[in-house]
Amino acid sequence: MNYDWPGNVRELTNLVERTLALTNSRMIKLADISKFIELGKSPFNNSAETAVLNLQEALQREERNCILKALTKNSWNQTLASKELGISRTSLWRKMKQLGISERP
Repeated sequence: MNYDWPGNVRELTNLVERTLALTNSRMIKLADISKFIELGKSPFNNSAETAVLNLQEALQREERNCILKALTKNSWNQTLASKELGISRTSLWRKMKQLGISERP
C-alpha cells in the first residue's frame, strides 16, 4: 500500500513473476515480496550483472527442482531419471554434484 508503483500494472506483474520464479512456494507471501521491494525504491535493478545473476539463480533453482522430481519419481535410480530428463547419466551426476544434490536425502 505504501509503495508508489511507478510502473503500475506492468511493474506489479513483473514483481509477481519474478517472485514466483525465485521462491519455492506456489503461494506468494509478504516476506517473499519484501525481498525484492523497498519502500520508495523500484524492486528492479537496472544493472545487467544483477539481472544475469538473478536469472542464473532462477535457472539453477528450477533445474534442481526438475532433477529432484525425476529422482524421486524414479526412486533415486539415476539411470531412469537421466532418461526421463533427456540427459546422460554422467551429465545428471555432474549436475547433482554442482547443485548439491546428494545420492539420497
